[in-house]
Amino acid sequence: MRARGDQLRLISTLVDECALRPIVGCVVPFLQTTQALQNLKYGGSRGKTVISIP
Repeated sequence: MRARGDQLRLISTLVDECALRPIVGCVVPFLQTTQALQNLKYGGSRGKTVISIP
């Protein structure tokens, strides 16, 4: 699956209008990105993983 501009614009609009809410599974600091990617690789995360950048 590849991102298409028209689909991304539609999703962005739906999120802005609160018609679509992404589910955030966890927020991890940038320094723990490697660990977060390992969790994703092995299915240890539900929802979106957000990397916070200071």
